[in-house]
Amino acid sequence: MSSEQNSSRSNDQIVFQQATALARAGDDLEIAQTVARMFLEYGPEWLEQLRQASADADWQTTQRLAHMIKGSGDNLDCQEVRQAAWSMESAIQSGEHDAIETMLSELNRAIERCRPHLIAFCESDENPS
Repeated sequence: MSSEQNSSRSNDQIVFQQATALARAGDDLEIAQTVARMFLEYGPEWLEQLRQASADADWQTTQRLAHMIKGSGDNLDCQEVRQAAWSMESAIQSGEHDAIETMLSELNRAIERCRPHLIAFCESDENPS
């Protein structure tokens, strides 16, 4: 395997850790896939609500939504999503509201990088070895 393929595989593992997500669901593939499907279904809505709350300077709602996305990212072991949402939640707590728009873009990119991995996981019919 080339170093470029190794690098790509390492990046994929950072985006979504399938084995960890499965373990967090009690090694039940159906439950893990249900959680992933829910994130795929509701994630875009949560992100839009997050954008709207931020635009409205509704920091309590913005922080709540960032916290919810962070938890979902953590449950699925989508660490980029978790980290981006945590950064946003922390910035809101610190009153760093000017940074939120940039953080929203980072969170959106993290979700988009994770999406194809979650889709593939949902279509899988086997537990990882």
